[in-house]
Amino acid sequence: MSEAEKMDVLSRYFPYGRAQINYLVNCSKKHKFVYVETPKVACSTIKRVLQLIEVNGDQSRLPKNVHDRGNSPLATPFNIGVDPDRLFSGDEYFRFAFVRNPYTRILSAYLDKMVKNQWERNRLLPTLGFAPDAQITLLQFLEVIREVPHIHKDIHWTPQSYLLQRHRVDYHFIGRLENFAAGFERVIKKIKPDADENLFTIRADHHKTDANEKIAEYVGPRERDLILEIFENDFVDFGYDREIEVGRVQALRCNRKFDKGKNEVMHYLDFIAKAHEIIKPKSYLEIGVRDGSSFSKSKCISFGVDPAFNVTKEIRNDCHLYRMTSDDFFKNVDVEKEAGIKKFDLVFIDGMHLSEYAYRDFINTVKYCHEDSVILFDDIIPSSMDITTREKPLKGGWTGDVYKVIRVLRKYCPHINIVVVDTKPSGMAILTGIDLKMDKLPDVKNIEERLRGDEFAFSTLEELRSEFSPISPDEGLEFIRNL
Repeated sequence: MSEAEKMDVLSRYFPYGRAQINYLVNCSKKHKFVYVETPKVACSTIKRVLQLIEVNGDQSRLPKNVHDRGNSPLATPFNIGVDPDRLFSGDEYFRFAFVRNPYTRILSAYLDKMVKNQWERNRLLPTLGFAPDAQITLLQFLEVIREVPHIHKDIHWTPQSYLLQRHRVDYHFIGRLENFAAGFERVIKKIKPDADENLFTIRADHHKTDANEKIAEYVGPRERDLILEIFENDFVDFGYDREIEVGRVQALRCNRKFDKGKNEVMHYLDFIAKAHEIIKPKSYLEIGVRDGSSFSKSKCISFGVDPAFNVTKEIRNDCHLYRMTSDDFFKNVDVEKEAGIKKFDLVFIDGMHLSEYAYRDFINTVKYCHEDSVILFDDIIPSSMDITTREKPLKGGWTGDVYKVIRVLRKYCPHINIVVVDTKPSGMAILTGIDLKMDKLPDVKNIEERLRGDEFAFSTLEELRSEFSPISPDEGLEFIRNL
């Protein structure tokens, strides 16, 4: 196939020219992936890790500049030697990209290219009609780039929707910078299942601008309106919340919208119901049945465990209920003999609200998981630290100290993907990528003893939310869809 013929095929997927396609699209024939880059969205980190994978960790074969396309070990659609249609359709090649909140992406581009980097300023300012030594504000910058057609914009502030063309390219995964660690780990495991876990920690931050913390300083009402206008399709295509509280620093997260754009809360029972709809499990385990409110959401072979359940909801599944503790269940019940299943596709852990019990439930559950199992953990984000006591109060809500389990797993089991979701009333965690090798889990007795103490405790709710960085329920469901 000639270069012209390749370009003719590629033009069906991307509206821009050969030079941009050559730069933005990174391919591997060996590992069967296609990464479409979005500048200012961790692209330096992503490309460096992909390059290391391509050369089997031989750093002597890497270009000094990660963006040096001519010397990159990653192929382009023009030199990979594969029909472009094979790259961008079907399932032979794993296609992925990452996106970012439009507010922080454009502010990061401005700070990096117009403020921080003198060489970039001298290069780019004249293209926008300014003198090389001009000091321009974010507002001036936005007013100018608004008038530039997307095809002529610099790629660092070209809308992500235009670069990725998600309505033309069938992506297998589009991750979000706001949840980068979990998303990128999933990508690496897909590309190279036996990859060195050190790859998960590589970060190239020479373009870092701390844009998240500077929104209030730079974005006023006029800047906000221009960002919404220029990047309208980014908000639509990737589900980011248009609202921003100007003048107050806030964490910007990717939020899917409910009810014609209103960002509403979601109760955990609704979240569980939607998770069932998305995953369509053939087998389900629930620890902590109570009145059956969550158990009733299942429509498949379902095992429920609770020493004092009192089911009042209608159950429409192949139901196996056990009035016993979870410890007794795992010790005495033969799941395969009872229902002919060996593993559970979906698990919901909402048992005893003490961290050592919850941890033990997790350890025992792993034995019944396969590599694609999803575990949901309830009561991870208390409404107040007052309800995290280890003794159940006489009245009112009580989450106990279950959240400590997430800190333990993040510390000792980094191979597990953990996403915390802000469901009501007390949050939830999604666990995927369960490694079935039990030797990778820390010693149970030792951890249980430590969980009873204060080692893994938070002192304030602000500290908990800051570390866990909960995402919206709708983004949590999108995470599940992309599994």
